Amino acid sequence: MRQARRQSPRERILANLRRQRSIEGDSEDLRLLEAVAALAGTASDWRALASVEECRYGTLSYECHHFYRPTPLLLSLRDLFTGAAHSRTG
Repeated sequence: MRQARRQSPRERILANLRRQRSIEGDSEDLRLLEAVAALAGTASDWRALASVEECRYGTLSYECHHFYRPTPLLLSLRDLFTGAAHSRTG
């Protein structure tokens, strides 16, 4: 019997971002996260750039989507390199 190939961490992240877009709709933050997901070489790189929010969709403890949000570091880097001054609180 042939075993299914396991997804790489990057493939899982991109799949989660696609699912997030299908539920929440497109946003500047999602486009930014997709762009840096291709650049993040390690899990620690990704954790420095994105925080994860577990959004439950079922009644069982393991039924949750992983939604990503840019960290303040990533937003600061974006602003630094684009010259954009987005006002965010938090």
